[in-house]
Amino acid sequence: MKFYLKKPVKIVMLGAGGTGGHIAPHLYRLLHALDRPVEVIIADGDIVEEKNLVRQNFISCDLGRNKAQVLAERYAPAFGMEIKYIPDFIENEEKLAKLLKPGFSYYSPETLTILIGAVDNNKSRQLCHRVFNKSENLIYIDSGNG
Repeated sequence: MKFYLKKPVKIVMLGAGGTGGHIAPHLYRLLHALDRPVEVIIADGDIVEEKNLVRQNFISCDLGRNKAQVLAERYAPAFGMEIKYIPDFIENEEKLAKLLKPGFSYYSPETLTILIGAVDNNKSRQLCHRVFNKSENLIYIDSGNG
């Protein structure tokens, strides 16, 4: 399949644990191959714990570190791209809308903006749905976990 669309891409992923941690390397590989301007932001306020090592995409040297930071720092050099991270939980519409706007505006038809909900609770999922329903030019992918 050929991509005809040459718009800049902005992706905001909420959640860097079980789902987000496994999405991240594949997402970065795809974005690296697109050959267009890309902005990626990962947000998660959680830290890597021993129990996460069994099923999440982390290793023992990640223990005690922020999950979003680990994913950004691990894969940015591998794919030669800047990956921003927010080491906090995004818990209100204003913060999420602000993440979607800077650099590229999700109201701009020139930018393809994607929100990936890799969250593990209903409250965060509802937040993503509310912001999506209020936007005019946003693609929302809900992982459906939690």
